[in-house]
Amino acid sequence: MGNTVIFDFDGTIVDSAPAILATLEQVLVAHNIKPKRPISHDLVGPPLGATLTTLTGITDKTRLGQMITSFKELYDSTGLESTVLYAGMDDLLRALVQSGYALMLATNKRRYPTQRLLDKFNLTACFNAVHCLDTPSPPYLDKAAMLTALLQIESLTAQRSLYIGDTCHDEVAAAKAGLPFMAVAWGYGVGVQLVSRKARIVSTPSALPAAISAHFGD
Repeated sequence: MGNTVIFDFDGTIVDSAPAILATLEQVLVAHNIKPKRPISHDLVGPPLGATLTTLTGITDKTRLGQMITSFKELYDSTGLESTVLYAGMDDLLRALVQSGYALMLATNKRRYPTQRLLDKFNLTACFNAVHCLDTPSPPYLDKAAMLTALLQIESLTAQRSLYIGDTCHDEVAAAKAGLPFMAVAWGYGVGVQLVSRKARIVSTPSALPAAISAHFGD
């Protein structure tokens, strides 16, 4: 396999914040819970259980499990439909494929909504492989474990691969997996999720192909 570009999903390819944040608000109302902090964009990205703990302060596994179940039911039925594709990302992904790059997806999103959205935006054929938090059973512990497993499963080398995401969580996960990292400026990398100063940041989707080409020396 040639050079491989591994993408994050939420905040990188799709703007899922409106759908996720609205569903989180519905979950809190359903369980009569007042949030400990504002429901804002910097909640998008980490695994759902961690997000709910950050939002509510609740760590009890039973209560978290109940909220997670509610979120899945609401989000999978109607919530995810308000997700939108970032402008130009569909053409960009297809152009990368045409240029000979292998594309893969590594996301903390569950497989069911991820696949529904890929189908909705006609992007399924762009990716050689899709790795979600719940792809294995039990699920990956975190994105670092996912990226490490992805490299092994897909027979990739870090030298010929690149991970693209939008938050410090993506940056840290890539570092732990030994992967080069590139950040996009249009996602949820704000506040506590802001990438480090040393991260390479691409400002717009239209600038991404040239940045990827420069990384690989193409």
